[in-house]
Amino acid sequence: MAQFRRFLLVTDHDARIAQPACEVDIVSWDSLKSVGNLADYDGWILNTTALRTRAVRKLFTAEELKILCDYRALIAVMEGGGRIFIIGDFKKAFYTPPSRGGTGRKEASPAPDQPFNLFEKILNVERDPRPVDYRRISRPEDYRYKEIYAYLDQVISWNYSLKFPQKSEFDIARVGTTNFGTCLAAHLSFHPGEIFILPSLGTTVEEEDRYILKHFLGIGIQAGPPAWANALAVPEQKVMERALSEKQQSLKELFAEIQTQEKELTNLQRWKRLLYDDGIGLEQIVKESFELLGAKVIKKTTEKDDYQLEVPDRGPCVLEVKSTRKDQFLRRDLRQLSEWIDQATSEQLVNVKGAFVGNGSRENEPGSRGSMFEAKMSSTPN
Repeated sequence: MAQFRRFLLVTDHDARIAQPACEVDIVSWDSLKSVGNLADYDGWILNTTALRTRAVRKLFTAEELKILCDYRALIAVMEGGGRIFIIGDFKKAFYTPPSRGGTGRKEASPAPDQPFNLFEKILNVERDPRPVDYRRISRPEDYRYKEIYAYLDQVISWNYSLKFPQKSEFDIARVGTTNFGTCLAAHLSFHPGEIFILPSLGTTVEEEDRYILKHFLGIGIQAGPPAWANALAVPEQKVMERALSEKQQSLKELFAEIQTQEKELTNLQRWKRLLYDDGIGLEQIVKESFELLGAKVIKKTTEKDDYQLEVPDRGPCVLEVKSTRKDQFLRRDLRQLSEWIDQATSEQLVNVKGAFVGNGSRENEPGSRGSMFEAKMSSTPN
């Protein structure tokens, strides 16, 4: 059974390709910070043509460069037999914001953007700006690097080449060599991993992405439709679009109904708080319960009784609400209610009753709870 593979493609858009044997996470250069651990991938494709063709040059932040130039991640990919592709004129693709000097001198002109060398410790390479006649290049080890030469055969124009040092600690194969000591592409071997440095095809970023995925990694993808294709309609397309739109609308209405019922269910289940809540939460749900039964529940002051009840054709009643983890309430809990009754009676000059709402042993299931008061307190007025 083939091993499942994951690849990262950094280009000009965000997308994802999922196939039975592999997946490709596609991120734009602007979304670089959304990438997780680069070492989790079996290979990278860094399409720098997407940077060179931008209307406004991208300036990389220190955080982005830290993600991109993680040598530990690169080594991990190489040691796992991974493949890294760097596409395009990468020596002129990476820039950071201009340095802010502290001299205090007023600059005559804005400071230039600072070029940045990608993987400088490994890609110790110079860019030669002289144009190249592809018909005159040499093809050393053509049999060994057929994939690379097939790619080079598709390139439209040549306006630079690469020059590597004669001596290097890495195994560098110069592919497509010129008569002035440079090459058009390169293959760096980090057994068992490898790095490919390839020029831009000179067509589009999308075509470069598709070529690398298909011919180097064996991942076929369809071309994106051009803008004019959206204006065309094939037979039965309109009928299917209407049916799909109706189903989407029905689904939208169903989701709205589900959300409404979820809120209603949550609201209905709030009455369970009478069995386990404490403090202000218990007071609020008790107040709501009495109001549902027709009583008027008011809060006279924050310092006195929890609430006072007013029921038609009945005298006033003070309310004490308490909750405890203990099996039973203490005598002092009822004594507090008795004080509220006496105080309300003296203030209102009428006979005031008292009601004690207690939630004893509130952490236990209701069926397992015993008597809320001790037997010797049963004669206590309440």
